Amino acid sequence: ALVRCIAALEKLELAGEQVVYESDAVRRDGTRFEVEMRYLPIQYQGRPHVLAIARNITERKRAEAAMRASEEQYRAIFNASDDALVLWDSRLRRVDVNPAYERMIGRTREEVVGRGYDAREGSQEYVERRLDLVRRSLAGETCNVELESVRQNGEHFRADIRTIPVVHRGEPHVLTVVHDVTERRGREEALRASEEQYRSIFNASFDGMIIRTLEGEIVDVNPALLAMYGYAREELIGKTFGPIISEQRAGSFRDYLAEVASGRPYRTESRVPRNDGSKVYIEVLGSPVTYKGRPHVLSVVRDITARREL
Repeated sequence: ALVRCIAALEKLELAGEQVVYESDAVRRDGTRFEVEMRYLPIQYQGRPHVLAIARNITERKRAEAAMRASEEQYRAIFNASDDALVLWDSRLRRVDVNPAYERMIGRTREEVVGRGYDAREGSQEYVERRLDLVRRSLAGETCNVELESVRQNGEHFRADIRTIPVVHRGEPHVLTVVHDVTERRGREEALRASEEQYRSIFNASFDGMIIRTLEGEIVDVNPALLAMYGYAREELIGKTFGPIISEQRAGSFRDYLAEVASGRPYRTESRVPRNDGSKVYIEVLGSPVTYKGRPHVLSVVRDITARREL
């Protein structure tokens, strides 16, 4: 510090200009702090002198270091996100976008930062729907919608768009998070189509059908099964034992569930009572199935009374 002070004084003597520098300093008690030294040429009692002004800048330096760390953390998270991120200012200009935005939309950071939407990015309606979200978030609202979006190459995709009010460098901004849900929507539509197909086959079958959990609870039955036994749907759904399987048969019933769940084909015949007290001969074919994403047991029940009574 002494060497820098002497150098500053020499510079003042040679050039007559003020000198400012920052340095570590030590108090009398040994504690350290950061100081800004400012040396000014002055006239004192008719002779040239130097006025030294010392300012404790420890807190300012800490605040600057915290700000740098915060911005470094922001930048690391911002750039690492798989979702496209866009930071908007209060003048509806993009002040930052992340690499995921460049990949998803197909526009570079240099093309969009400092600019709002332009005609190349979509129709007036397309642009206004998105700017409306930014305006609402500038007013303090968090918005979330799903919209059809367009990449630079003209390809359409389904996007989940969330706008969040944030403060950036002390000013109100809006962070837009764009998540491409095209594949997810495709899987959901395929699943709906599959379930509709399952339901149409399930309900149209002439054979009775029961779907049970691996513990034996009935989760679905078809109309043919209800007609065969003479029960209403609500009398069977959620039951394990009762109208169809008595608790006296619990042991063999659990063996049946275990056999089917293990993947081994299972077939049996038996004579069971209907709701009206009459008897019916049935053939049961058991097989493992996946129902709503989880393993279940499907029992296909066929009325073989006519064949047995011949």
